[in-house]
Amino acid sequence: QQPSYYFDRHVSTTYLTDYYAIVNRHFIGVDRMMWSSDYPHIGADYPKSWEMIGKHCKDVPTDEKHALLAGNCATMYGLIQ
Repeated sequence: QQPSYYFDRHVSTTYLTDYYAIVNRHFIGVDRMMWSSDYPHIGADYPKSWEMIGKHCKDVPTDEKHALLAGNCATMYGLIQ
């Protein structure tokens, strides 16, 4: 099998302040991505997390934004089906 076969089925990614990831979400797979704050580490955008999310996701459709910010994580951990 191609590596992408395994990636698509077994790998989820997180991103912090990575606008590049948002722009390329369809190449990565919206269903494989999850936002992360990494608080309290220095690389985090806290306390401006919501400001950065708004800036980076301003052109992201509502359903995709929900998936990135909460839905994918909830699905991965079995909190929703």
